[in-house]
Amino acid sequence: MKIVKGLIEFVMEILETVVFVGSIFIVTYLFIMQPNQVKGASMEPTFLSGEYIFTSKITYKFRPMQKGDVVIFKSPKNPDIEYIKRVMGLPGDK
Repeated sequence: MKIVKGLIEFVMEILETVVFVGSIFIVTYLFIMQPNQVKGASMEPTFLSGEYIFTSKITYKFRPMQKGDVVIFKSPKNPDIEYIKRVMGLPGDK
């Protein structure tokens, strides 16, 4: 009987840990950052084609975009395609 009770407690602890870690992962993925894969050579040598990078979803809530920043944006023609590019100019630049 003690063995069964101990086993149940052990399984419950594992489940609690999995739920806790899973919750943190989901919140991080949805609201803070997400992985993206670089495709193509346009960002070399900074990023190589095939590399995975983590991208922040909240940076520009705290500071404005600046020249030289690397940004990810969806294609205006096909929202399923994302581009990774470097900011070369901002509105009002001459």
